[in-house]
Amino acid sequence: MTYVDTGLLGLGTQANGGLSSFASTVVGGLRRMINIGQAGHLVLEADRTRSELTDRERRLEEIQRLISSVSMHLPKGFAVGLNGQFANMMADDAWEESDSLPSLRSLKSFLLMLIATGTKQRPGIGTNGRGSITAFWRDGENRLTIDCLPSGNTRWVLTRVNATGEIERAAAECQPERLCEVLDPFRPEVWFGQ
Repeated sequence: MTYVDTGLLGLGTQANGGLSSFASTVVGGLRRMINIGQAGHLVLEADRTRSELTDRERRLEEIQRLISSVSMHLPKGFAVGLNGQFANMMADDAWEESDSLPSLRSLKSFLLMLIATGTKQRPGIGTNGRGSITAFWRDGENRLTIDCLPSGNTRWVLTRVNATGEIERAAAECQPERLCEVLDPFRPEVWFGQ
């Protein structure tokens, strides 16, 4: 499967105020876990329905927890948007059960890539159904797709219109922390918004 969420939360399949039914289930579970105590303090309660979650729902929780753990290194509002994108991508009406869940190693590679590039623009996301997470940016004819692999590496391909109007294409594999250096000749600010 290659379901791609382009950064905007999809509208067609959503209910409950803009959330997919799957995202509504996750949000509902969080609401059940959080209560305000008598003195006005936040009280977290054990979620009795946790054992009823599917593997996909558990993986989504893990993904959202990891995103939240690095949110201070991302632009304001980025983590909330990413959590919504992953919830939409993994929703019942979008997910194919035969696909492998995104691996946590791919997610770590994905988050390291976002932090290392310093991107100001949230990418569209997808998965190849084999555990990788795919990020993509597009600005007109300029396209960048980065596969964040379970190995910890990134594999990327780009199409870039140069200063003379010619289309250049390139592809390579590298560690996430080297992406800026490797992409620099192609002026990646068109994708990353810097």
